[in-house]
Amino acid sequence: MEESSSRHAMRPVLIAGGGFGGLYTALALASRRHHPPILLVEPQERFLFLPLLYELLSQELRSWEVAPRYDTLLASRGIAWLKDRVSRIDASAGCVHTEQGRQLPYSRLVIATGSRGTSYGIPGVEDLAIPFRSLADVERLQELVQHLRSHPRPLQRLALVGAGPSGVELACKLADLLRGSTVIELIEQGPDLLPQARAFNREQARSALLRRDVRLRTQTRVLGLEPGRLLLSLTADNAAGSDESLPVDGVIWTAGVTVAPLRSSPSPASTPGAACTVNRPCSCATTPVCSRWVMWLTSQMPMERPWRPRPRWPFSRPTAWRRTCCARLRASHCSPSAGRIWAR
Repeated sequence: MEESSSRHAMRPVLIAGGGFGGLYTALALASRRHHPPILLVEPQERFLFLPLLYELLSQELRSWEVAPRYDTLLASRGIAWLKDRVSRIDASAGCVHTEQGRQLPYSRLVIATGSRGTSYGIPGVEDLAIPFRSLADVERLQELVQHLRSHPRPLQRLALVGAGPSGVELACKLADLLRGSTVIELIEQGPDLLPQARAFNREQARSALLRRDVRLRTQTRVLGLEPGRLLLSLTADNAAGSDESLPVDGVIWTAGVTVAPLRSSPSPASTPGAACTVNRPCSCATTPVCSRWVMWLTSQMPMERPWRPRPRWPFSRPTAWRRTCCARLRASHCSPSAGRIWAR
């Protein structure tokens, strides 16, 4: 019995996913005295600070400032990093399986695999639209902007789908970069831009778009995407059946995200009473909730923020970086959108 408990105690806290939720959790746990072994499993070599992709697009920041390497961030932190991806959870055995065939045991498991873009099943989006969620997406968009600036044509047009925070800020940034050489259309299916924001933020965003001559189309649904053409339909009550084929030189897709899927056995839905909502700071480093738990963190950037430039992140100062991460983790109470704990 003691030998079994000793083996279980040596198992690490395993964190699947190195985005905001995963990295902040790892740093917060590592900041405690006598913390358990911590293993971060993340397939990418770099942590991507998504809110600064706009500055990377305009080359105001360099890639190492927006996407520092994990081995640099985690150096001397007491956190092990494995470049792999968790593909399946075996909660009964207390281990995870990875895409490279590894089987990793854990004492505690944090699932922070985050979110991914979604096309909502609209034809042509996956193949033809440019998302805005990675370094590769920024490079594609930079090439498109350079092409439009160096080979201007009458009525060349870019369409951005989704007038949430990402779509609005990206539309303003593209308008600044293209300097009036390209018509920019911002398309939103709902009745207004920034649907979850306060009225003040919406008005500030609307003024920013007007100053840059960005055309805002609300109550407009995307039916499909073809090479050089965006198929639209007006959703207003008095515009039923009003379809339009809009010529475009490019489509940028910022129309929403969905939770990144991850298989688990057993499924939480099939285990009544095994899930509970986390609404307080996590004390997993000192007081176990139960013999083995799995905590799910959903990755969600704030949908509402004052319309002003963001401060630069202190990547060049490791102490400030760690303090910032831990403070943000405490402020969010370990649960941006209510985590879930699974008890075996």
